[in-house]
Amino acid sequence: MLALFSLLYPAYRGWKKLSTPEGVRLLFPHSPIRSHSASNTFLGPIQLTTYSAKSENSAFTTILSIRDFDNRNDLSPEDMINSWRMEYDQTMHQAGIDSVLKQEEYLPGKNSRCNLLYTNESETLFTRISLLTCRNRTVILFAVGKLDEISNDACMTCFRSIRV
Repeated sequence: MLALFSLLYPAYRGWKKLSTPEGVRLLFPHSPIRSHSASNTFLGPIQLTTYSAKSENSAFTTILSIRDFDNRNDLSPEDMINSWRMEYDQTMHQAGIDSVLKQEEYLPGKNSRCNLLYTNESETLFTRISLLTCRNRTVILFAVGKLDEISNDACMTCFRSIRV
């Protein structure tokens, strides 16, 4: 059992296994800050829980966002993912941030997943995003930083290790 745990969550300096009260498990940077809020989307009201952690030595940031829709009917994974993407695009536009989509991968299934990679026009800042859906929940994992920061072993393990 210990060997299996080591394979799923190898030891990386500054990272640890995070198990949230919402039932999400993954490798995540130490000392995350948790916040909770409520909001409305065109799919209905949501409860939003966010965990964020920032690197001490750079602008590298990791964010885990758990969006629970207050909807009695099951929502389609495509609707939840598209709702989030529309909000993301609108937020970036309103903030005056030009982001370019470099990579997109959609994996349909019981727990559909959408992996995205954005960059700024000068390709100095990158944002890796994974969206996972499970019933009326969307789990969004962000990593923002330089290309080597969002592509290093710890960050890639973080994205591979997420379980809902």
